Amino acid sequence: MAVIGPAVGYLIGGQFLKLYVDIGVDPTELGLTSSSSVWVGAWWIGFIFTAILGALVAIPLTAFPKTLPGALRIRAEKTTEMHQKLQNSEAVQNGFGTSLKDLPSSFRFLLTNPTFVFLSLAGATEGMLVSGLATFLPKVIESQFSIAASYAAVLVGVVTIPGAGGGTFLGGYLVKKLNLRCAGIIKMCIIFSFICVGLVFIFILHCPNAKFAGLNQFLPNSTDLSGVPKFQGSCNEACSCSPRQYDPVCGTDNVVYYSPCFAGCKNTYQLHSTKVYGDCSCIDHEGRNETINGQSVIIQASREKCVNYCSYMPAFLLLIFLSMLFTFLVSMPSLSGTLRYCILSLIVINETI
Repeated sequence: MAVIGPAVGYLIGGQFLKLYVDIGVDPTELGLTSSSSVWVGAWWIGFIFTAILGALVAIPLTAFPKTLPGALRIRAEKTTEMHQKLQNSEAVQNGFGTSLKDLPSSFRFLLTNPTFVFLSLAGATEGMLVSGLATFLPKVIESQFSIAASYAAVLVGVVTIPGAGGGTFLGGYLVKKLNLRCAGIIKMCIIFSFICVGLVFIFILHCPNAKFAGLNQFLPNSTDLSGVPKFQGSCNEACSCSPRQYDPVCGTDNVVYYSPCFAGCKNTYQLHSTKVYGDCSCIDHEGRNETINGQSVIIQASREKCVNYCSYMPAFLLLIFLSMLFTFLVSMPSLSGTLRYCILSLIVINETI
Protein backbone atom coordinates (compact mmCIF):
# COMPACT_ATOMS: atom_id res chain seq x y z
CA MET A 1 0.00 0.00 0.00
CA ALA A 2 2.97 2.30 0.54
CA VAL A 3 3.55 2.06 -3.22
CA ILE A 4 -0.08 2.29 -4.34
CA GLY A 5 -0.64 5.44 -2.25
CA PRO A 6 1.84 7.68 -4.11
CA ALA A 7 0.63 6.31 -7.44
CA VAL A 8 -2.97 7.22 -6.61
CA GLY A 9 -1.63 10.58 -5.45
CA TYR A 10 -0.26 11.18 -8.94
CA LEU A 11 -3.68 10.50 -10.45
CA ILE A 12 -5.51 12.80 -8.02
CA GLY A 13 -2.81 15.46 -8.23
CA GLY A 14 -3.07 15.41 -12.00
CA GLN A 15 -6.75 16.33 -11.71
CA PHE A 16 -5.94 19.20 -9.32
CA LEU A 17 -3.43 20.55 -11.84
CA LYS A 18 -6.26 21.00 -14.32
CA LEU A 19 -7.61 23.73 -12.02
CA TYR A 20 -6.04 27.19 -12.25
CA VAL A 21 -3.76 28.15 -9.35
CA ASP A 22 -5.98 31.13 -8.43
CA ILE A 23 -9.37 29.55 -7.78
CA GLY A 24 -11.20 32.89 -7.85
CA VAL A 25 -9.82 33.81 -11.28
CA ASP A 26 -11.43 32.65 -14.51
CA PRO A 27 -8.53 31.44 -16.70
CA THR A 28 -10.59 31.90 -19.85
CA GLU A 29 -10.51 35.65 -19.25
CA LEU A 30 -6.71 35.42 -19.36
CA GLY A 31 -6.78 33.30 -22.48
CA LEU A 32 -5.33 30.29 -20.65
CA THR A 33 -6.12 26.59 -20.77
CA SER A 34 -4.47 23.63 -19.03
CA SER A 35 -2.45 23.04 -22.21
CA SER A 36 -1.06 26.59 -22.25
CA SER A 37 2.70 26.91 -21.85
CA VAL A 38 2.31 29.39 -18.96
CA TRP A 39 -0.44 27.47 -17.15
CA VAL A 40 0.10 26.94 -13.41
CA GLY A 41 -2.21 24.37 -11.85
CA ALA A 42 -3.66 24.40 -8.33
CA TRP A 43 -0.75 22.49 -6.81
CA TRP A 44 -1.60 23.67 -3.28
CA ILE A 45 -4.94 21.86 -3.09
CA GLY A 46 -3.16 18.52 -2.72
CA PHE A 47 -1.45 19.65 0.48
CA ILE A 48 -4.74 20.74 2.07
CA PHE A 49 -6.55 17.61 0.89
CA THR A 50 -3.91 15.20 2.23
CA ALA A 51 -3.58 17.10 5.52
CA ILE A 52 -7.31 16.81 6.21
CA LEU A 53 -7.44 13.19 5.03
CA GLY A 54 -4.39 12.28 7.15
CA ALA A 55 -5.97 13.80 10.25
CA LEU A 56 -9.21 11.89 9.66
CA VAL A 57 -7.39 8.59 9.11
CA ALA A 58 -5.31 9.07 12.27
CA ILE A 59 -8.43 9.01 14.45
CA PRO A 60 -9.45 5.36 13.82
CA LEU A 61 -5.79 4.27 13.89
CA THR A 62 -5.56 5.32 17.54
CA ALA A 63 -8.32 2.82 18.36
CA PHE A 64 -6.26 -0.23 17.34
CA PRO A 65 -4.89 -2.36 20.21
CA LYS A 66 -1.18 -2.90 20.78
CA THR A 67 -1.49 -6.44 19.44
CA LEU A 68 -4.10 -7.40 16.86
CA PRO A 69 -6.37 -10.40 17.57
CA GLY A 70 -4.74 -13.64 16.48
CA ALA A 71 -1.23 -12.18 16.26
CA LEU A 72 0.10 -14.31 19.11
CA ARG A 73 -1.29 -17.47 17.54
CA ILE A 74 0.28 -16.65 14.18
CA ARG A 75 3.64 -16.00 15.80
CA ALA A 76 3.45 -19.32 17.63
CA GLU A 77 2.79 -21.16 14.35
CA LYS A 78 5.76 -19.61 12.54
CA THR A 79 7.87 -22.34 10.97
CA THR A 80 10.27 -20.39 8.77
CA GLU A 81 13.94 -21.30 8.61
CA MET A 82 15.18 -18.26 10.53
CA HIS A 83 12.39 -18.36 13.10
CA GLN A 84 13.26 -21.94 14.06
CA LYS A 85 16.94 -21.06 14.41
CA LEU A 86 16.11 -18.04 16.51
CA GLN A 87 13.80 -19.90 18.90
CA ASN A 88 16.35 -22.68 19.40
CA SER A 89 19.30 -20.32 19.86
CA GLU A 90 20.92 -19.65 23.21
CA ALA A 91 20.65 -15.92 22.47
CA VAL A 92 16.89 -15.90 23.02
CA GLN A 93 17.06 -18.34 25.90
CA ASN A 94 19.69 -16.23 27.68
CA GLY A 95 17.66 -13.05 27.19
CA PHE A 96 20.10 -11.37 24.79
CA GLY A 97 18.90 -7.94 23.61
CA THR A 98 16.99 -7.04 26.73
CA SER A 99 19.76 -4.83 28.10
CA LEU A 100 21.57 -1.76 26.76
CA LYS A 101 24.92 -3.48 27.35
CA ASP A 102 24.08 -5.77 24.40
CA LEU A 103 23.80 -2.80 22.00
CA PRO A 104 27.55 -2.39 21.17
CA SER A 105 27.90 -6.09 20.39
CA SER A 106 24.85 -5.96 18.14
CA PHE A 107 26.19 -2.96 16.22
CA ARG A 108 29.62 -4.52 15.82
CA PHE A 109 28.35 -7.78 14.40
CA LEU A 110 25.82 -6.13 12.11
CA LEU A 111 28.39 -3.74 10.65
CA THR A 112 30.88 -6.57 10.11
CA ASN A 113 28.29 -8.70 8.33
CA PRO A 114 28.95 -8.08 4.58
CA THR A 115 25.57 -9.40 3.47
CA PHE A 116 23.66 -7.15 5.83
CA VAL A 117 25.83 -4.12 4.98
CA PHE A 118 25.49 -4.54 1.20
CA LEU A 119 21.75 -5.16 1.42
CA SER A 120 21.39 -1.98 3.46
CA LEU A 121 23.53 0.04 1.03
CA ALA A 122 21.54 -1.32 -1.91
CA GLY A 123 18.28 -0.34 -0.22
CA ALA A 124 19.54 3.16 0.57
CA THR A 125 20.81 3.69 -2.98
CA GLU A 126 17.60 2.39 -4.49
CA GLY A 127 15.54 4.62 -2.21
CA MET A 128 17.54 7.67 -3.27
CA LEU A 129 17.06 6.90 -6.97
CA VAL A 130 13.36 6.07 -6.61
CA SER A 131 12.65 9.27 -4.65
CA GLY A 132 14.37 11.35 -7.33
CA LEU A 133 12.50 9.56 -10.10
CA ALA A 134 9.18 9.94 -8.29
CA THR A 135 9.76 13.68 -7.96
CA PHE A 136 11.00 14.52 -11.44
CA LEU A 137 9.59 11.81 -13.73
CA PRO A 138 6.37 13.76 -14.45
CA LYS A 139 8.46 16.82 -15.35
CA VAL A 140 10.71 14.74 -17.62
CA ILE A 141 7.70 13.35 -19.47
CA GLU A 142 6.11 16.80 -19.67
CA SER A 143 9.22 18.45 -21.15
CA GLN A 144 10.27 15.59 -23.42
CA PHE A 145 6.90 15.01 -25.05
CA SER A 146 5.44 18.54 -24.74
CA ILE A 147 2.30 17.53 -22.86
CA ALA A 148 0.38 19.21 -20.04
CA ALA A 149 1.60 18.75 -16.46
CA SER A 150 -1.74 17.25 -15.43
CA TYR A 151 -1.58 14.65 -18.20
CA ALA A 152 2.04 13.79 -17.34
CA ALA A 153 1.09 13.20 -13.68
CA VAL A 154 -1.78 10.93 -14.72
CA LEU A 155 0.52 8.92 -17.00
CA VAL A 156 3.01 8.41 -14.17
CA GLY A 157 0.21 7.25 -11.89
CA VAL A 158 -1.12 4.81 -14.49
CA VAL A 159 2.36 3.32 -14.97
CA THR A 160 3.29 3.28 -11.28
CA ILE A 161 0.24 1.43 -9.92
CA PRO A 162 0.74 -1.82 -11.90
CA GLY A 163 4.53 -1.48 -12.08
CA ALA A 164 5.55 -0.66 -8.51
CA GLY A 165 2.53 -2.25 -6.84
CA GLY A 166 2.70 -5.40 -8.94
CA GLY A 167 6.45 -5.70 -8.43
CA THR A 168 6.14 -5.46 -4.65
CA PHE A 169 3.40 -8.10 -4.56
CA LEU A 170 5.16 -10.41 -7.03
CA GLY A 171 8.48 -10.21 -5.16
CA GLY A 172 6.90 -11.32 -1.89
CA TYR A 173 4.88 -14.01 -3.69
CA LEU A 174 7.98 -15.52 -5.33
CA VAL A 175 9.82 -15.75 -2.01
CA LYS A 176 6.89 -17.58 -0.45
CA LYS A 177 5.97 -19.71 -3.47
CA LEU A 178 9.54 -20.89 -4.14
CA ASN A 179 10.23 -21.21 -0.40
CA LEU A 180 13.55 -19.44 -0.90
CA ARG A 181 16.21 -19.56 1.76
CA CYS A 182 18.66 -16.74 2.38
CA ALA A 183 21.04 -17.71 -0.43
CA GLY A 184 18.19 -17.99 -2.93
CA ILE A 185 16.79 -14.60 -1.91
CA ILE A 186 20.18 -12.92 -2.41
CA LYS A 187 20.59 -14.53 -5.85
CA MET A 188 17.13 -13.35 -6.90
CA CYS A 189 17.90 -9.80 -5.75
CA ILE A 190 21.15 -9.80 -7.75
CA ILE A 191 19.46 -11.04 -10.94
CA PHE A 192 16.63 -8.50 -10.80
CA SER A 193 19.06 -5.71 -9.92
CA PHE A 194 21.16 -6.42 -13.02
CA ILE A 195 18.00 -6.28 -15.14
CA CYS A 196 17.24 -2.86 -13.61
CA VAL A 197 20.74 -1.65 -14.51
CA GLY A 198 20.08 -2.55 -18.15
CA LEU A 199 16.79 -0.66 -18.12
CA VAL A 200 18.57 2.55 -17.07
CA PHE A 201 19.39 3.07 -20.75
CA ILE A 202 15.74 3.92 -21.44
CA PHE A 203 16.72 7.54 -20.86
CA ILE A 204 18.70 7.38 -24.10
CA LEU A 205 15.28 7.67 -25.75
CA HIS A 206 14.71 11.38 -26.03
CA CYS A 207 12.88 13.73 -28.30
CA PRO A 208 14.45 16.70 -30.09
CA ASN A 209 14.23 20.03 -28.30
CA ALA A 210 11.44 22.34 -29.35
CA LYS A 211 12.41 24.98 -31.87
CA PHE A 212 12.77 28.30 -30.03
CA ALA A 213 13.09 31.45 -32.13
CA GLY A 214 16.30 33.28 -31.28
CA LEU A 215 17.69 30.37 -29.29
CA ASN A 216 18.06 27.37 -31.60
CA GLN A 217 16.06 28.69 -34.52
CA PHE A 218 16.85 31.61 -36.82
CA LEU A 219 14.60 34.63 -36.84
CA PRO A 220 13.63 35.80 -40.34
CA ASN A 221 16.47 37.68 -42.09
CA SER A 222 18.87 36.68 -39.30
CA THR A 223 21.90 34.39 -39.40
CA ASP A 224 23.22 35.04 -35.90
CA LEU A 225 22.94 31.82 -33.93
CA SER A 226 26.13 31.97 -31.90
CA GLY A 227 24.61 30.32 -28.84
CA VAL A 228 23.76 33.62 -27.17
CA PRO A 229 19.97 34.12 -26.99
CA LYS A 230 18.92 36.85 -29.40
CA PHE A 231 15.17 37.27 -29.56
CA GLN A 232 15.12 40.61 -31.35
CA GLY A 233 15.59 40.96 -35.08
CA SER A 234 14.56 43.07 -38.00
CA CYS A 235 11.05 41.58 -37.89
CA ASN A 236 10.27 42.86 -34.37
CA GLU A 237 12.72 45.72 -33.75
CA ALA A 238 9.93 48.30 -34.11
CA CYS A 239 7.81 46.58 -31.43
CA SER A 240 9.97 47.68 -28.45
CA CYS A 241 9.53 44.30 -26.77
CA SER A 242 10.58 43.83 -23.15
CA PRO A 243 12.47 40.62 -22.26
CA ARG A 244 11.03 40.86 -18.74
CA GLN A 245 7.65 39.67 -19.97
CA TYR A 246 8.00 35.97 -20.73
CA ASP A 247 4.80 34.80 -22.38
CA PRO A 248 5.72 32.00 -24.83
CA VAL A 249 3.46 31.35 -27.78
CA CYS A 250 3.53 28.68 -30.44
CA GLY A 251 3.48 29.78 -34.04
CA THR A 252 1.73 27.87 -36.78
CA ASP A 253 5.24 27.05 -38.00
CA ASN A 254 5.60 24.96 -34.79
CA VAL A 255 8.26 27.32 -33.41
CA VAL A 256 8.15 28.75 -29.87
CA TYR A 257 8.46 32.53 -29.56
CA TYR A 258 9.46 34.37 -26.38
CA SER A 259 6.23 36.38 -26.38
CA PRO A 260 3.61 37.59 -28.87
CA CYS A 261 5.56 40.83 -29.05
CA PHE A 262 8.79 39.09 -30.04
CA ALA A 263 6.80 37.14 -32.62
CA GLY A 264 5.83 40.50 -34.13
CA CYS A 265 2.10 39.89 -33.62
CA LYS A 266 -0.12 42.94 -34.02
CA ASN A 267 -3.59 41.45 -33.58
CA THR A 268 -4.96 39.60 -30.54
CA TYR A 269 -8.11 37.47 -30.53
CA GLN A 270 -9.96 35.17 -28.15
CA LEU A 271 -10.72 31.77 -29.67
CA HIS A 272 -12.89 29.81 -27.24
CA SER A 273 -10.78 29.99 -24.06
CA THR A 274 -7.39 30.51 -25.71
CA LYS A 275 -5.67 33.70 -26.78
CA VAL A 276 -4.56 33.63 -30.40
CA TYR A 277 -2.62 36.12 -32.48
CA GLY A 278 -2.48 37.28 -36.07
CA ASP A 279 -0.44 39.47 -38.42
CA CYS A 280 2.84 38.23 -36.89
CA SER A 281 5.79 39.61 -38.84
CA CYS A 282 8.34 37.12 -37.44
CA ILE A 283 6.34 34.00 -38.30
CA ASP A 284 7.11 32.87 -41.81
CA HIS A 285 3.96 30.82 -42.22
CA GLU A 286 0.63 31.54 -43.84
CA GLY A 287 -1.32 30.56 -40.72
CA ARG A 288 -4.81 29.12 -40.54
CA ASN A 289 -8.27 30.60 -41.04
CA GLU A 290 -10.62 30.84 -38.07
CA THR A 291 -14.02 32.44 -37.62
CA ILE A 292 -14.12 34.72 -34.57
CA ASN A 293 -17.20 36.83 -33.77
CA GLY A 294 -18.54 36.17 -37.25
CA GLN A 295 -15.36 37.37 -38.96
CA SER A 296 -12.78 35.28 -40.79
CA VAL A 297 -9.28 35.95 -39.45
CA ILE A 298 -5.86 34.41 -40.02
CA ILE A 299 -4.25 32.96 -36.91
CA GLN A 300 -0.46 32.62 -36.80
CA ALA A 301 0.22 31.97 -33.09
CA SER A 302 -1.57 30.75 -29.97
CA ARG A 303 -0.85 30.62 -26.25
CA GLU A 304 -0.36 26.86 -26.26
CA LYS A 305 2.48 24.37 -26.30
CA CYS A 306 3.90 23.40 -29.66
CA VAL A 307 3.25 19.87 -30.86
CA ASN A 308 6.20 17.54 -30.43
CA TYR A 309 6.18 15.04 -33.28
CA CYS A 310 7.95 12.31 -31.32
CA SER A 311 6.83 8.68 -31.36
CA TYR A 312 8.92 7.46 -28.41
CA MET A 313 6.36 8.00 -25.66
CA PRO A 314 4.67 4.54 -25.80
CA ALA A 315 8.07 2.79 -25.77
CA PHE A 316 9.32 5.09 -23.00
CA LEU A 317 6.29 4.41 -20.79
CA LEU A 318 6.55 0.66 -21.39
CA LEU A 319 10.22 0.63 -20.36
CA ILE A 320 9.48 2.81 -17.32
CA PHE A 321 6.84 0.25 -16.34
CA LEU A 322 9.35 -2.61 -16.66
CA SER A 323 11.95 -0.62 -14.73
CA MET A 324 9.52 -0.05 -11.86
CA LEU A 325 8.39 -3.67 -11.95
CA PHE A 326 11.91 -5.09 -11.57
CA THR A 327 12.98 -2.38 -9.12
CA PHE A 328 10.16 -3.18 -6.72
CA LEU A 329 10.48 -6.91 -7.33
CA VAL A 330 13.62 -6.62 -5.22
CA SER A 331 12.05 -4.67 -2.35
CA MET A 332 10.29 -7.49 -0.47
CA PRO A 333 13.00 -10.14 -1.04
CA SER A 334 15.72 -7.72 0.11
CA LEU A 335 13.69 -6.85 3.21
CA SER A 336 13.18 -10.53 3.95
CA GLY A 337 16.89 -11.20 3.43
CA THR A 338 17.86 -8.33 5.72
CA LEU A 339 15.62 -9.55 8.53
CA ARG A 340 16.84 -13.11 8.19
CA TYR A 341 20.48 -12.09 8.32
CA CYS A 342 19.75 -9.95 11.36
CA ILE A 343 18.53 -13.10 13.09
CA LEU A 344 21.62 -15.01 11.98
CA SER A 345 23.79 -12.21 13.38
CA LEU A 346 21.94 -12.46 16.68
CA ILE A 347 22.72 -16.17 16.85
CA VAL A 348 26.39 -15.58 15.98
CA ILE A 349 26.67 -12.87 18.63
CA ASN A 350 25.53 -15.23 21.36
CA GLU A 351 27.87 -17.99 20.20
CA THR A 352 30.90 -15.67 20.34
CA ILE A 353 30.15 -14.04 23.69
